[in-house]
Amino acid sequence: MKKTKYIVFIVTLLVWFASCFHVHASEAIHFEFPKWVRSKGKIPREIEREKRDGEEYVILLSSNNSYDPYPIYSNGMKVTLLIYHSDKKRRIRCVLTSDPSCATSEGVSPGLKYRDIKDFASGSPEYFPGWGYYWVLPSGWVASFGYIEGGGDPITDDAIVGSLIVYGDYSSFSDLKLFKSTESIDTRETIWAKESALSPMRSTK
Repeated sequence: MKKTKYIVFIVTLLVWFASCFHVHASEAIHFEFPKWVRSKGKIPREIEREKRDGEEYVILLSSNNSYDPYPIYSNGMKVTLLIYHSDKKRRIRCVLTSDPSCATSEGVSPGLKYRDIKDFASGSPEYFPGWGYYWVLPSGWVASFGYIEGGGDPITDDAIVGSLIVYGDYSSFSDLKLFKSTESIDTRETIWAKESALSPMRSTK
């Protein structure tokens, strides 16, 4: 009888330990950038350019800069690497994600509203004429609220984070960190289905 109780106690202890490990492991899930992102800053030839409806397109992040998108994936998360349009050397100029399952160290992720994140950084989002609002976070990521009609007016609590962006050359990507969002993203995924309304970027084929 004592032996049975001892076995039950050991099994219970192991189950408890395993559950604790699982929780900590899930919290540590992060996006693993390929080594070539940080070491070379160029996109290898085997990485294919992203297409929409079978056609290539470019992304406009400002009125005079267009980029070609190259998606990479890690732990169920998607990040897009951007190079200047038709840059034959394929040098990475920007890292962007619109994936709601990605979160910065502050907990900011695409699909959240301004009211959900306005305590994460000092000041308030700045307005880029003809484009939209952006907010530099302590982690180095820029939360983009994208193009909003009536730009220049004070941003509203309902403004939605369209994407997270970091500009620069590859040396500035050395400390990039993205984590698997620990919050429920069902609602944000539903909202995000309306991509044309929420996208922080304008694209053209």
